[in-house]
Amino acid sequence: MKRLAKAPDRQDDLKLYRDSQGDIYTIHRYSNTLTNWTQNRTKTWADLELLK
Repeated sequence: MKRLAKAPDRQDDLKLYRDSQGDIYTIHRYSNTLTNWTQNRTKTWADLELLK
């Protein structure tokens, strides 16, 4: 295995998820951020957007 650049480590206390295509994700609940580590993409939602 090869460590992805800027990937979280154990101290970040984030759970890793893998989708059916093999991409690796983390979800940071407090900042409402979804990170796709495989594609190096991040999306953050405002609380107001999540309530819609």
